[in-house]
Amino acid sequence: MRFWWVFVLLSLFLFQLEANPEVRIRITQRGLNYAKEIGMKLFEQELRTRIFPDETGTEKYLFGIIDYTVSRIQITSISIYNSSVVLIPGNGIRLLIKNISVTVTTRWTLNNWLIDYQGEVDISIFELSITTNMIVTQNNRGDLLVSVQNCQLSMGNIEVQLNSEGRWYYNGFVQHLEKVIRTRLESQLCLNVILRIQKETEVLKELKGVFQINPLIQVKYSLITPPEVFKSYVDLDFKVSVYFSRNHTESPFVAAPFTLPEKNNYMLFSGISESLLNSITLTYYTTRVSKHSSYFNLTTDTLSRVIPQVMQHYTKSHPVRMKLMVTAAPVLRLQNNSFTIEIPCFVVVSALLSNSMIKPIFAVNASIGLKANAVIAKQKLIVLPQLQRLYLSLTYSSIGSFQVQRLKNFLSYSLQNTVIPPIAAALKRGLQLPTMAKLFLSEAVTEVKKGYILISTDLNYKY
Repeated sequence: MRFWWVFVLLSLFLFQLEANPEVRIRITQRGLNYAKEIGMKLFEQELRTRIFPDETGTEKYLFGIIDYTVSRIQITSISIYNSSVVLIPGNGIRLLIKNISVTVTTRWTLNNWLIDYQGEVDISIFELSITTNMIVTQNNRGDLLVSVQNCQLSMGNIEVQLNSEGRWYYNGFVQHLEKVIRTRLESQLCLNVILRIQKETEVLKELKGVFQINPLIQVKYSLITPPEVFKSYVDLDFKVSVYFSRNHTESPFVAAPFTLPEKNNYMLFSGISESLLNSITLTYYTTRVSKHSSYFNLTTDTLSRVIPQVMQHYTKSHPVRMKLMVTAAPVLRLQNNSFTIEIPCFVVVSALLSNSMIKPIFAVNASIGLKANAVIAKQKLIVLPQLQRLYLSLTYSSIGSFQVQRLKNFLSYSLQNTVIPPIAAALKRGLQLPTMAKLFLSEAVTEVKKGYILISTDLNYKY
């Protein structure tokens, strides 16, 4: 019997671990190909500036044992004619670099008791290929890791051109020189590929980070599961926490599952969940950034033009104060092609009597409905709202019942000048999207889906 209790508890625990992401990023084959092209350019630049370690040794030759040195081994030109990224479902990525042509220059010396020669040599290598297998995963801190499992290199033909006098003597050294260069390149080229991948991995860690929305509110991204590799894309699932800088509390909103489209027409797709947007608005409200009380001054004479019953109770003109309060955090709802924001408000209208007393005239609950557009600007998701509808219900009246809908136009004007602007300003600050150094979103398009906002974008690398 105890076994079943343990089984139930373990099942519940595992269910909690399988949390849905607040943000899902999908890197498509097109995006990986673009990243590969960037990597190849940087790889070529690094190789052209790299001087490989010297080689020294002894070799049996025509006149006995000679000492040799091969120094300043440097690639002067490199051409990569074919490269590709192959995704291995699960967690594997294979980088294939084929048909590479390389020209290497080096200095050499030969000497013993009888001879002392030195010179330069140009070595051309054709049909060189490199295959690198990688695994993508994460560590216990939620950092994205890319580890190289192996690197294999193969070479085709080698041509050697000597640039010194006395070739008749040391032409026999060419075969050994070819062997030295081949050995050096086999070890150093794979090492450079691995180092290049490690550098890019360090940049990938920037996808996980903390961003400041304002002095009070932070947004923290972290991977909740290891990256998942499919046949034509890689998915990254992020947990996103929104909290006070001084007090980290979990959001009450739970992300619903959503799926990204099976497309390859953009380099990157990203889904921003409805729960994350509601967490942000709740945090703004809690920090009183969007909690707002406004006072709007008018007179009973002005108010009686909208509600005639006011004149029956206030024959003399008195100042009137209208207080508008946001009573709860705005709620965002995402449906297909529909982005709405509901803001609950409470409105109290009071007369200021001659004896300085304040007498409430009426109070209404107001539900403000905003329609919104989501756009991408400066690597941020920005929400632009505008008033769509206003629903009113009378909760108190000292002048008897009246048609509360008569207040719509008047309150709409008041709300658009008091309550809505600070909320719109908060939403316009935007949500910082996870990005990498020198890599920027390009031609981003947003679509509102059920439960999430889809961002489709290409990428642009700034060299």
